[in-house]
Amino acid sequence: TSQKLVEGHGLSTVSLARFLSVSMKCGLSVVTWILSPLLTCSAHPRQMMRRDEEVMNAESALGVGGSGLVLYSIQTAARNLESIRAAVDTWAADLRPGQLQVIGMEQPKRPHFDDGITWQKSTCPDSHSGGACKDFTALAAAWDKGADWVVLLGSDNYAVVRNIEAALAQRSSETAQVLGIKGCGDCQAGGLCGGGGQIFSRAALERMLSEGRESYMNESLAEAFRCGMWGDVSNCRVAFSHRVSVLDFPGLHGWHLDAQQLQDAVLSTYPLPLTFHYLTAAEIRRLHALIVQHGERYFRTATDSTKDSLASWYQRRDEYVLEENQRRQSFKL
Repeated sequence: TSQKLVEGHGLSTVSLARFLSVSMKCGLSVVTWILSPLLTCSAHPRQMMRRDEEVMNAESALGVGGSGLVLYSIQTAARNLESIRAAVDTWAADLRPGQLQVIGMEQPKRPHFDDGITWQKSTCPDSHSGGACKDFTALAAAWDKGADWVVLLGSDNYAVVRNIEAALAQRSSETAQVLGIKGCGDCQAGGLCGGGGQIFSRAALERMLSEGRESYMNESLAEAFRCGMWGDVSNCRVAFSHRVSVLDFPGLHGWHLDAQQLQDAVLSTYPLPLTFHYLTAAEIRRLHALIVQHGERYFRTATDSTKDSLASWYQRRDEYVLEENQRRQSFKL
């Protein structure tokens, strides 16, 4: 019977073994996966909307809300301790106790870290195949903590906290939404690229975990397996299946920026800089010094002149999505 189920899903015994291995490491059952239909999830270039329409959509999505409890979650591994230290010393330095969680490593004895940080080693593999596992571990933990928003990041990200929270204050956490960079992978919600961060509202968490933690984790892992273990695409697919909108969040930078591009992004007034990616520990510290020098900024109402800058962000996003999808197509587990 098991063999017929495997063949019915179009998987080889070897593929099933890989899935079972990851499932066991994540402490999950495979009943949900066995009973669900398998969908092909190969990355491909997204169907782009007209850029002027996207700019209008970005503006009209703003509403009255409040940021509430914003939880920042770094998915990482023990080998990235230096980058975690850099984050805690810089962009995360002013977070309130309980506002930062680190998934993928236990609290180190040295160097010393404040007690206000939540550490969770998890059983997820410290590899590409463990990324989705760490994502859903982080989201389930945020749900348990009652967070209004959760910001998923990597240890090579820099987050401009005051800008993020000012932007989220213009939205409602009671609206089911995932904010990020759209376009990666095959997802009916439009795809999702996690390099610049992924932000989930409370209402999104409530819908995605509506059937309980174990059901959610099984669903997420099954979707990840169908998508080559890309956690961001898995998140997108789970969000779509639970009627959660996936939206662009201008100001997230999932792509690499050279020195001049980085300074231009820091000085941008619309969209304001929210996150940066592909940074070493030393680069995180240098970027922090640059941001402190110029002062963190807040979102302003769009004007005709600033719409050009927003259109430029969408143009760079389109280039990034194309490059990222091509990279993922050639990626091998």
